[in-house]
Amino acid sequence: MVSVSSTGENNVRRSEAASGLTAGEGRRVLVITYNWPPDTSIGGVRPVKFVAALKAYGWEPIILTVKERYYEQIDANLDDSDAGLVVIRTRCLPNLPRLYVAARSFFAKVFGGAMGAPPAQGVKAQDVTARGPGRTLRRVLLSVLYTPDEHIGWLPFGLLQAVNAVRLYHVSCVISTGPPFTAHIVALLARVLSRVVWIADFRDPWAMSETRPSEYTSGLSTWMNKRLERAVLHCADRVVCVTSFMTHWYRTHYPELPSSHWETITNGFSAAEFEAVAEIPLSAKFRISYLGSIEYERTPELLFQAVRDLCVEGLMKSEDVEIRLVGKCHEVRGRPIAELIATYGLSDIVTVSRAVPRHEALSEMRQAHVLLLLATNQKLQIPGKAYEYIGASRRILSITEQDGATAEVIQSVGGAVVAQGDIREMKRVLETWYGEYRCGLDRQAKPFELGGVAAEFEWSRLGDRYAQVMRSVCQ
Repeated sequence: MVSVSSTGENNVRRSEAASGLTAGEGRRVLVITYNWPPDTSIGGVRPVKFVAALKAYGWEPIILTVKERYYEQIDANLDDSDAGLVVIRTRCLPNLPRLYVAARSFFAKVFGGAMGAPPAQGVKAQDVTARGPGRTLRRVLLSVLYTPDEHIGWLPFGLLQAVNAVRLYHVSCVISTGPPFTAHIVALLARVLSRVVWIADFRDPWAMSETRPSEYTSGLSTWMNKRLERAVLHCADRVVCVTSFMTHWYRTHYPELPSSHWETITNGFSAAEFEAVAEIPLSAKFRISYLGSIEYERTPELLFQAVRDLCVEGLMKSEDVEIRLVGKCHEVRGRPIAELIATYGLSDIVTVSRAVPRHEALSEMRQAHVLLLLATNQKLQIPGKAYEYIGASRRILSITEQDGATAEVIQSVGGAVVAQGDIREMKRVLETWYGEYRCGLDRQAKPFELGGVAAEFEWSRLGDRYAQVMRSVCQ
């Protein structure tokens, strides 16, 4: 990796020499992404994978991102993804909603509680959704600070370096990927200033986001997000969405744009990564694993209830079963998950652990009999980990709507989909799979192999499609 700071043009020129790049050489693409290794968030996986694919097709990617200190969790082992790349890392102003909380805490201390006790962590929903003119104004203020997202402080630094990179590296194309959607705003302004060809990559919907916290939403912020989204969609030369449901929604709501303006390229998985853990056996116990964050409206409560009921009814033996939650899983809808576990009497069955390095996460997937996917209220989106679950070649149990994008993909690879609240169906699926476990029918079930529908989600194939889009846009 050739890392470039944001201190000026001379640094960029020095990086060209260090990386072997010379002005006007090859086909350069500037990838604008907030998430990039060593960041461990799922948002960093897609840009890493399509960058690797573009390199294989002769493109020379240049990465524009933020400095490592702005990531919540990092994994130094992921730095290998930067091999042979120029990575420009910039500063970022502090998270504005967090600045609001810090300021409120400060004034609360100075004025002795006249403003009320500050929230312990972040802004609580009840703090900004309660009625009253003061709280209404506070909610509007926070919603504007959150527009388009909490990373808007990256905009001035990202824009400066994007314009510099386009000029100094003779970039022929820019790809921005979001969320955070600030990356698209950076690309939009860079496009206006430099007239470079631009592909906007949408991993989630923007203005009608299915996951934006309601406490950070107001009529004003919704209007602002719609205007920003429209500007991005109209100015981009091509818009790539990660699900066909999302592409259809945008086509329907922006009929003035031609059909050729839209592409669907899903997320995926790397077969090579799973080949490295292919020999890891299933757990001796009937293991149900969830990897990732439990946030928004997600909750594993339906699973807890079903396992409790099946154990009480004698259809499961508690000593045979284990549920593992790996990642940011210590709260569910603002409530400690330990309380939820205790409520269902599953303290001896459920284990909660913090996020682990990527190779350990892949091993966890391979050891599980069932991989749990939480995707409630996400009809247009599919969690990125769904594709990695597919790559792990294990059974997938998704709690989501039956008529959404997630359900379509999970059912296409033989997984089970259960609607939130459907305890009867959840128990039926678990009883069936547990019964096969008891009979030894799944001990060698679904060994690692790449074929059928699953093969369509392997990154080498998806990369080929991304390269085709690049060729059509840049010709």
